[in-house]
Amino acid sequence: MSARRTGVLLVLAACLVPAAAPGQTPSALLEQGVEAYNDLQFGLASRILQRALDEAGSPPLAAAQREQALMYLGATEVLSERRSEAVETFRILVLANARYRPDELVFPPRVTRAFSEAQRTTKVTALDAPRRQTLVVGSERFPIRLWVSSSHLVSLTIRDRTGTVVRTLHEGTVDDSLVVSWNGLGDSRRALSPGNYTIAAASQVTAGTTIRSVQMPLTLRSEEVGELTAPQPPDESDFLPEKRSAASGLRFLIPAAVIGAVLIIPALSSDAESREVRIAVGGAVTIAGLIGFWTQKPGQPIPENVAHNDSLRSDYRRRLERVESENARRSGVTRFTVFTATPELVEGR
Repeated sequence: MSARRTGVLLVLAACLVPAAAPGQTPSALLEQGVEAYNDLQFGLASRILQRALDEAGSPPLAAAQREQALMYLGATEVLSERRSEAVETFRILVLANARYRPDELVFPPRVTRAFSEAQRTTKVTALDAPRRQTLVVGSERFPIRLWVSSSHLVSLTIRDRTGTVVRTLHEGTVDDSLVVSWNGLGDSRRALSPGNYTIAAASQVTAGTTIRSVQMPLTLRSEEVGELTAPQPPDESDFLPEKRSAASGLRFLIPAAVIGAVLIIPALSSDAESREVRIAVGGAVTIAGLIGFWTQKPGQPIPENVAHNDSLRSDYRRRLERVESENARRSGVTRFTVFTATPELVEGR
């Protein structure tokens, strides 16, 4: 078959390839582009994927879908022998997501090598932090995580509204990822003032020479640290009497005196033998009552009650001291609620 005839047939074949239907959503176009790539129709796949990536599409691709579209578009360019265009497409993907890595089971080595080249030559950092967290300045930590497209020098700082660095969190090479914890203090080791700041992760060639940076808005809102309420002292009803009352002795004396009288008085009119017995018994009962009264006489301490009351007082003092100590600590505490927003890529700053 002549070269001219072969060229004519290729043109006719290209004309017979179905084009993507107009008016389709970017998501549908992405699916068609991936299907065309899998069918080895790289030219068609490239055109469809470029349409899917069109910002005018409605609704536009989500971030993960856009990354997928860029990866497949770069792959079509590699396999269509347009390597420089592929590297530029992969560069856009790396800038959008420094953490992105292609699936080596899906894409052949030619494609992943081209992606690695873009990744190696495009220095960029991804930045992540909690969207909201309460922070006790100086004692608690606010985590900030970095990922890099490839190993390079990174400076992580907090800047005020004028762009002045108020805290340097990291300066040095990051090979893959790094977690930095911030305690709410500035470089002066004092709490920052409430207000708006920026977390800036700058990718650098050399110290002070920034290629690009990722900047995350940071807002600090001051929170009051309330005092603990002092514990209530024990109620009077919780205490036991610490000394014996008059009633405690009389409960021995009065019954003994009555019984003694009952035995002794009638004995005065009885015979001698009976009188002696009754007087002896009545006297013994009365003496026992007097002894009981003496041992329980008013004003004597009750040891077990004294110990019980001392325990109540000691427990109250311990709880009061703990509260007073904690309130003294809180009087010097600064607490922020920290808010962050979506980071933004800035070239050359």
